[in-house]
Amino acid sequence: MPPITLPALPKVVSVTFRNERGTVVDPDNCCIDCGTPPKFGVGPGGVPWPPPFGRRIFTLGVGRSGTASNGMEMQFTIAGHRAGIEYEIRRVRRHSFWQRRGRTWTKLESVLTDTNDDSPDNKDECLTPIRNRIFVIDAPGYAFAPLPAPNGVRWPTSNPRVRADADATDMVFRASFAEWVEARSPAQGIPWTVISPGPEGRIFWYSTVWLVRDASNNWVLGPCSKISLGSLSNAALDSPPVCYFHMRRPA
Repeated sequence: MPPITLPALPKVVSVTFRNERGTVVDPDNCCIDCGTPPKFGVGPGGVPWPPPFGRRIFTLGVGRSGTASNGMEMQFTIAGHRAGIEYEIRRVRRHSFWQRRGRTWTKLESVLTDTNDDSPDNKDECLTPIRNRIFVIDAPGYAFAPLPAPNGVRWPTSNPRVRADADATDMVFRASFAEWVEARSPAQGIPWTVISPGPEGRIFWYSTVWLVRDASNNWVLGPCSKISLGSLSNAALDSPPVCYFHMRRPA
């Protein structure tokens, strides 16, 4: 009997990484956490849909919506989609928390490479292709912490028992991520298979949330905060933070 040849899966043919400060997610992005209207942003009679449950539409860039977090959206353009194909966007991370008191840096937490960061409920993903695109968002940092934050705040790590000291002068959360797309066809017996480009299909990006004190001793976002394509090495994350962007405004 000749071997059975399974049909080819669709492929990701392009990836767009969006991090423009002050912008919002694409109106086609249907993820639950996006706050975008259903369909293509228009309801009956051409009236725009309001954000569901009164939520604000997810914003992008450094210090998104005036918080201590950075926002990004990734768009994956699919070629060859057909009925019955299912998609999943996977993510892993490595991160570290550092604080500075005076001239002394202390590492409060370090999370290992390839720690799972994929939301189990997929609320940050839009996995039904719209105009041949699927989407994912993320907001590393303190997404529910408006700035400026008052003196005395002890910034938490992901370990609830570990917090920064109240007299810290800098608090830095750096994280490096890898994202990739998988597809499968249950009806055709095709298991989850990586379909995104690059080494092992992975697209790398990173985020730095660097909090400093203002003239009133409140916490504000420092100019060394950044979100971008690329990666931070394990050596960098395990070393005291260095600001390479002190001559630039946040992007």
